[in-house]
Amino acid sequence: MRICRTRVLRIVALASLTLAVCVPVGATELELEESLKSQAATLLRAGDFAQFDTLATRLRDGSERTPAGTWKLSMLYSGVWRAGGDDANAAAWARLETGAAQYLAEHPDSPTAVVLDAKVLIEHAAVWRGSDYGSQVPKSHWAPFYAHVDASMRVLESHREVGSADPEWYAIYVWALNLRDASGEKIVAFTREALERYPLYDPIHYRAARALLPKWHGSKALMQQYLTLALDRTRADEGTQIYGRVMFNLARNSNRPLEELTEIGAQWEPFKASYEEILRAYPDPYNLGALRAMACLYGRKEDYKAITQRVNGPAPSVAWFDTPQKQGDCDDWASGKNPFRFERLMERVRYFPLAPLIPVIPAIAIALARFFRRRAGTTPAPPVVTRPIEGMGEIGVPVDQSHAIRQLLVILAVGIVAFIGAWLVFR
Repeated sequence: MRICRTRVLRIVALASLTLAVCVPVGATELELEESLKSQAATLLRAGDFAQFDTLATRLRDGSERTPAGTWKLSMLYSGVWRAGGDDANAAAWARLETGAAQYLAEHPDSPTAVVLDAKVLIEHAAVWRGSDYGSQVPKSHWAPFYAHVDASMRVLESHREVGSADPEWYAIYVWALNLRDASGEKIVAFTREALERYPLYDPIHYRAARALLPKWHGSKALMQQYLTLALDRTRADEGTQIYGRVMFNLARNSNRPLEELTEIGAQWEPFKASYEEILRAYPDPYNLGALRAMACLYGRKEDYKAITQRVNGPAPSVAWFDTPQKQGDCDDWASGKNPFRFERLMERVRYFPLAPLIPVIPAIAIALARFFRRRAGTTPAPPVVTRPIEGMGEIGVPVDQSHAIRQLLVILAVGIVAFIGAWLVFR
């Protein structure tokens, strides 16, 4: 029964391989991505590492890209996670690890074999880690997480000469450095070496940029240092395209994209110019959709309206923050049909660089008002009321009963005005 099941899976895998070669003609970017990921998962589940190697070698040797400019090789390797699934204890991961290690032992001269073995291990580590905050990860998951990261690095380092013939080797190594808490300086230094050999392989840039975010092991200064390096290495071949690709990749992989882009000093105008270069080289609807989504996220109304006029047909959803509902909100924002939305107000204020100072505005306004009133001698005397005091009968005590309520109302009013003002200026 097991033999029959394996044969069926291999037949399905071979059929998928044929489709993977044929589907790209006329397919959209998202269809291509789905096709390659599914192809990888089908081959790996069937244990057909040789066919996976054949396909990876073809994509690597041909430097094949999609119509939007994405490296097909990176899409294929992204299917590894799908073959294992999101349960770290699933038997599928054990089969993948055993099969990848065995294939490498039998084919030590294959770059794909090295990368695949390391990729399986680090993807399994990522499943153990999960996407929650560190404090929410079960303590029992940390040991297998680090064990798999270390095992991935051992594979990469022990087969460096062979494995580094595949650019994905460098992307995985940067990822492993980040997961092992390497310093930002070390990551920049390694990225410099990687870009000497494969300056145009975008996944290396994506991994480096994510590792250099302030929430990991980087900073705004280190990010700017890396971007300068990336542009220097790629400008002769692709102009400033890498800037736009990196920023969009950071945004679509972040749960707070606008805040993180602000933290690293990202600017709309350089991004827009970069993506226009991408569109000239790869005039694909997906790229126009990315430019449109980012114009809504942190661009200007005028740019958003101009970009949407270039979209023919339904706009593809290119990121989690680019749902059909969000697109409708962006259209309303740009056209002025619904200029004030509380959700947009709070989002803009939250990501405003000086947002922490906004609550100070009401306090300053109130303090200044009180100061000038006292200087002018116009402070009204509080009303006198009587209160009974034990052993003394009733005695007149000045009590300003309206002070607390009046000050609260003033603070609320000034605060609302300050928030709305910030939104109008920075929306």
